[in-house]
Amino acid sequence: MQTIQPRWIALALLTGSALLANMANAKNQVEDDRFIVHYSAFNSTLLPEAVAKAQHLRRGPQIGMVNITVLKKRPDGQTPINVSAFLTGKTILHNGTNTPIEFTQTSENGAVSYIGEFPIANGKSTRFEIDVSPGADNAKFQLRFSQTLFIDR
Repeated sequence: MQTIQPRWIALALLTGSALLANMANAKNQVEDDRFIVHYSAFNSTLLPEAVAKAQHLRRGPQIGMVNITVLKKRPDGQTPINVSAFLTGKTILHNGTNTPIEFTQTSENGAVSYIGEFPIANGKSTRFEIDVSPGADNAKFQLRFSQTLFIDR
């Protein structure tokens, strides 16, 4: 039996999500003078089973995931640092149905990310409305984006 080290699980999850974000949209981020918020939405079957299990995430052909990562900018162009945040959100389907998104924080070696699950409306546009409040700062980001996903058959 193969053992997967936790740091590799986190790396696979974060790297995979970042790659998916780049493929879906060249700039899936919002920022101000203090923070950068990265986001991506994808079909949960793109995560390897071992990664989903280790992170206690549901995985299935009709389950979508949205991944949010918040970085705090540093002075003099230094590499931004990963910070925690408070998130609330929902999806709005083409027929007007709202579904709340419950976010789960994943953390490994100081890297914090938030994963939320939502039902996939096969081939239909899904609107995401997510509010992100980083740490103790009074910053607030309103992520508003639409994406079409397909059920994995």
